[in-house]
Parts: sequence; C-alpha cells; structure tokens
Amino acid sequence: MTGYVRGVTSDELLNHAQVVNLSRKIEVGLSLEDHKSRLKEKLGCEPSDEQLASSLRMNRAELKSKLIECLLAREKLVMSNVCLVLSIAQRYENMGANMADLVQGGLIGLLWGIEKALVDYTRTLRVPTHLHERLNLICNAKIKLEEKGITIDGIAESLNITQNKVKNATEGSLPLFKW
Repeated sequence: MTGYVRGVTSDELLNHAQVVNLSRKIEVGLSLEDHKSRLKEKLGCEPSDEQLASSLRMNRAELKSKLIECLLAREKLVMSNVCLVLSIAQRYENMGANMADLVQGGLIGLLWGIEKALVDYTRTLRVPTHLHERLNLICNAKIKLEEKGITIDGIAESLNITQNKVKNATEGSLPLFKW
C-alpha cells in the first residue's frame, strides 16, 4: 500500500478551520461553474473568460485566481483524504478488483461527495438535494422566461406548479454567491 501513498499524501490531518476554509473556496468555484453554465445557456455558446468575468463584475485575473483557488482547495481536500480512500479500497482488493481502479473510483466518489456535501450544508437551512435541484430548475426557468417577457404566472404555468411556489423559490432563497 505504501507504493500508492508515497508522494501523494501527507501525514498531516486538516483541522476543522482548514476544512471550512477549503470548503468555502470550493463553494465559490461551484458558484462560478453554475454561473458559467447559466451564461452558456443565455448566450447559446461557451462564454469566454472575458464574458464570464464581465458578467460577474470582476476582471479576468480575479476570475482566474478564484478558479485556481477552487481547484487547489479541491485537490488539497481530496489529497488529505487519500489514506481513507486507500484503507477502504484495501477491503475490496481481495475480491478481484484492481487496486488502481478502486482508488480511482474512490477519489471520484470523494470529489462527488465533497460537492454534494457543500450543496447540502452551505445553506442556512438544509434543503434535501432533490428540492435544491428543483429550486435550481425553477430559478433557471425564471431567468430564461423573464428575458422573454413572461411573468411569474407564465412561469408557474410552464412548470405546472403554483405561483406561490415560484415566488417562494425565487425570492432570495438561492443566493448565487457567498463571498
């Protein structure tokens, strides 16, 4: 097992404050990615870095800096947990699975888990994932339809939900950024 670990991880465990700090940086990156995907839908093509930065009211260097911080934070959080992934992978190694495949799958799962945990726990009130996804759909639909001049009544009708649900979902319940 040491062959897999050597040079990849450190023996140093992260404390709570470090995990929170890394999580906040990752959250900013996820918000940027979300904003980029909405801008892509609006423009009909992949936005340039300049377009994305402009829509976020920041310069390109600030945008690049935030994206790099997010990537480094994700990497550090994952690498600090590689030993956990390895210890779990070892349990299944004798069942005929390739250790490298187990580790790779474990790291992918760890990344997915980090992002899911941030979605679940960065809100003031915890909202189940399926409701969070529904709120995102509602907000995206609202943005698209309002650009076409369609009111909340039209939005509710197009989503087949009540006007109150649209109002509740779109009035300040999904902050874009928490910087």
